[in-house]
Amino acid sequence: MVHGRRRALDGVNKGKTLSYFLDTNVWSTLARKELSEIAVKLRRLNETHRIRVLGSGELLEEFAGVGGREQHHFASMLDLFWTCTNGDLYRPHSELVRAEVRKGSRLTLEETLLDREIVAELRECDSGQEIWHDVAVGVQNQKSEHATKMIKTNQEFAEAVANLDTERETRRASRELPVDKDQINTWFRSFCTTYWSDLGLAKDPKTWPRGSALPAVSVQFAFFIALAKSAHADGRLARPSDLHDVIHCVHSAYSDCFVTFDRKLVVTAKQIDWPRLSIIQGEDFVKCIDESV
Repeated sequence: MVHGRRRALDGVNKGKTLSYFLDTNVWSTLARKELSEIAVKLRRLNETHRIRVLGSGELLEEFAGVGGREQHHFASMLDLFWTCTNGDLYRPHSELVRAEVRKGSRLTLEETLLDREIVAELRECDSGQEIWHDVAVGVQNQKSEHATKMIKTNQEFAEAVANLDTERETRRASRELPVDKDQINTWFRSFCTTYWSDLGLAKDPKTWPRGSALPAVSVQFAFFIALAKSAHADGRLARPSDLHDVIHCVHSAYSDCFVTFDRKLVVTAKQIDWPRLSIIQGEDFVKCIDESV
């Protein structure tokens, strides 16, 4: 579900300390010179514990792409990121999912975060180091590989919807397919059948957890299903950036609110009936911060 300023204001103005996970495009926007006053207010809200901002190492990897184009802006993004997150970074999304599966239930917040030693190493990489170029190249390759894999996933989805004779029937069936607990559990169980050993599961399927009991797993599979559904219902093509949409949504499963300027991500999220994704539009978040201090 997509929320506006009212949801954003709940955490800022009603005495609640809600946690926020900001999309890369939000960090990039807030680091712009013209929004410097908003960035100052965001830092103040964080320092006074009126909000809590959580980050991830994968966000830093995305930042690296900015470094090759706008070095000064990249440095500003890093500075704002480290100031506002206080080093609270989620573990890589694949590790987070595996940890959930092994535990068989929701993780504590501390279990979702990177070790402080790793965070300290990341903080030592300043914006001028050449390592960021290599990171940016690696991220671009990952995104391209993901788009290729999604083509295969979309083909599998079409087969799962129905063995239909016409494209029109396939589109109609895709639109009617709900993205809910039943679909998530079905897809997750099929995934476990193939990768049970890599996930650290016992061979006996009776011991496997239900995907709907695991927040990060639920969000990941819900978003994958929504992407595949959109591909067949509306002819949406796979995008390399879909990979980071999935990653961000997985991390947002352990945050109260996910903030993004990406309207395409929001459109995909609207395909999901369950779980409820608490998404705030970036424009609403900026206005909320501006009016709060």
